[in-house]
Amino acid sequence: MNIHNSHNKDFLVKIIKLLKLPIKYSNTTKPNLVDNISYWCETNEKFKFTRNPLFLNNTKDLIEYLSNANINKKTLLCVKDREKLMKFSRRIISFVDNGCDYDLSIFKDKDDLHFTILWVCKYGGSISTCRRSIDLINKTLPPDKKYEMSYDDETEKELREKEIHKALITPKFHRKDKKIILDFN
Repeated sequence: MNIHNSHNKDFLVKIIKLLKLPIKYSNTTKPNLVDNISYWCETNEKFKFTRNPLFLNNTKDLIEYLSNANINKKTLLCVKDREKLMKFSRRIISFVDNGCDYDLSIFKDKDDLHFTILWVCKYGGSISTCRRSIDLINKTLPPDKKYEMSYDDETEKELREKEIHKALITPKFHRKDKKIILDFN
């Protein structure tokens, strides 16, 4: 049985927990976990699952599900794609820092810049450099429409937590005789 590479260890552990499979997952690596799941599927071919959120009925459905790409991941970025996204994001940032001058940047014209920004918006939501470059472009250029990043669920949750944490921490100024709170927002 071949398990698609897009399924990471955490996702495989979630599947084991959801389906209540008798597979030990603590202190194991992903290759060992893949081997254990494959072995279990081969030995229990006629096993039927009870109700589960993945709507899998039997072992055959599980094998088919794991052999396909993970549908929960919007983008499957390899290291080369991430590096390429970061490189173009840095070029967008340098474009803004150089006063939005096309002669001083690698962008030939407005369309070239527009397509690069759209590409970064679509795939770079989980990379902070990409988010920063899009924020800079939105603040600097008066575009016809604002560019919006597409985030996966984990990144969106992480950004909300950062916002809440930032709001809770207020800068404080202490004086010896009495306490004065200054809000710098």
